[in-house]
Amino acid sequence: MRIFLCALSFLFLLSIAACKSNNNNKAAGPTSSASSAQSGKFQPHDGFSPVPYGVSLDPNKDEKIKKLLGTDTYRKVNQVDMTKELNDNWIQLAKNIIKSRQEEDGTRYNAALTSQFWVLDGIFKDTMANPQIYEGQWVKFENNDTYTYGTYDKVRGGGIYHYKLDTDNLVMVDNDPLAKPLEFDVQYQAGFIVFYGTKTYDDIDIQMKLLGRPAMPKKD
Repeated sequence: MRIFLCALSFLFLLSIAACKSNNNNKAAGPTSSASSAQSGKFQPHDGFSPVPYGVSLDPNKDEKIKKLLGTDTYRKVNQVDMTKELNDNWIQLAKNIIKSRQEEDGTRYNAALTSQFWVLDGIFKDTMANPQIYEGQWVKFENNDTYTYGTYDKVRGGGIYHYKLDTDNLVMVDNDPLAKPLEFDVQYQAGFIVFYGTKTYDDIDIQMKLLGRPAMPKKD
């Protein structure tokens, strides 16, 4: 598993470098895929996640998958049918996991995670995100299993979390009851960390690179 994560990290960082070298691209917002939330379906609030649930950053994702798999197979690989009831169940599951892990770990916490702000420096979801999508966004984890997040000097929200020390697994539950819980496998590098979304709450297609900083980012 760790070898697999290292390989993903290498590819992810290469993609980030390629994205940053193309500074003349216009900002492009997320594009809905065929499996995105449709009219009448429940759309979770974004919370900390910089890309709305069910949305692809690659406008050609659907056509690529259909070409690769065929239309019949493609219908079988759509994301889960999101409903408010499912989101409520996920939130309760995540809260139960956090509580259980807190009881196991007691007051132990990851000092590297809580010692600084983490500023978004790259996002991959089917393709690399334009930096203007996540510019100035950050998250701050505290020793009491709470976190806040925002953009530049504006705090946009917060919630509770738990970081599992022996597995580097992070679970986050937003204070907003309409936001979807998140789970990431975390990998540390020199000066930054990478969040790999997991299957638990249907986030396996997203990866984020975050830089450690002593304070909130400031606009130039």
